[in-house]
Amino acid sequence: MDRFVRPDTTKLAISDGDWILIRRRLTMGEARAQLERAYPFDRVSEKRIFDPLQSGLALVLAYLLDWSLPFPIRDRAPVEVQAALDQLDKDDFAEIRDAIETHEKAIDAEREEQKKTRRTASGSEPTSPLHAVAAGAMSG
Repeated sequence: MDRFVRPDTTKLAISDGDWILIRRRLTMGEARAQLERAYPFDRVSEKRIFDPLQSGLALVLAYLLDWSLPFPIRDRAPVEVQAALDQLDKDDFAEIRDAIETHEKAIDAEREEQKKTRRTASGSEPTSPLHAVAAGAMSG
């Protein structure tokens, strides 16, 4: 399991023979940018507040790199990609968002399985004696 995210991409099929090209995984910086979009700063409360209207858009902007649709978005600034997304039919946007959500869940499950395999393969004992006590071992 690599701790650094490689710039791998995945092409996902969507309806009508179209496709989207997305990041396979997000870096910490890309994930942080996604959260900043989903939790905009509220000047009244002076804190970040979850905005459900921005959540799906934030996810799509974090992952989407290119598509087969006639409006070019490859290597465009997020504000330009958002302008293109805002012109889509709401059902078409939902299809893209759903495809990315499904991909994200699959990658998360794959990473969890890799973590389990890595822990099992190490065969190391717990670093804290409290783990052994919690498992029923006696101290002393």
